[in-house]
Amino acid sequence: MNLETPSKRVREHDSEPASDKDLPPTKKAKKDGKSFDKDVLSEAEYYFKNGLRCVYPYYFTFTSYAKGRWIGSNIYSLFCKEFQAETPEYYAKALETGKITVNGITANKETVIKSSDVISHAVHRHEPPVVGDRINIIHKDNDLVVINKPPSIPVHPCGRYRHNTVWFILAKDHNLTNLHTVHRIDRLTSGILIFAR
Repeated sequence: MNLETPSKRVREHDSEPASDKDLPPTKKAKKDGKSFDKDVLSEAEYYFKNGLRCVYPYYFTFTSYAKGRWIGSNIYSLFCKEFQAETPEYYAKALETGKITVNGITANKETVIKSSDVISHAVHRHEPPVVGDRINIIHKDNDLVVINKPPSIPVHPCGRYRHNTVWFILAKDHNLTNLHTVHRIDRLTSGILIFAR
């Protein structure tokens, strides 16, 4: 099970990118049956440049319960093996500066993962840009939303993408927040995409 705990955006969108030295405290997302809440949608802002939709960098905390294969591993080895988007040097520094916690307590390189541990990693996210084309809604009723998905935009949050996804763009730009994917198409593919409401 992977739980994501968003943090509020802490800088104005027109200022210089913030440093990730001092990450703000995070708060738990409310589970009220909605896909998004106002805090999640307001944690980042978009801007357009050279035909691309860009997201201003924002603070975010990844949170996950310990998976079975992680139990008995030390946190440093786990991050180096499972999350290769960053270097081992980055993870060593993240542990030293308290960006990685286990059960809300700052971890060190030797912290061993146990069953039911909650692991968190606070980051300053920089999402890759996507094409800036408007998402065309072909059909919308009480049961379905059908769109023509532009290329380069993932359907749902994954990997380095969160706000630059069809799911978030529809929620933010069209106030369509309780959508469920019926199918998906690859990030680089354009075409018809159907959501259930």
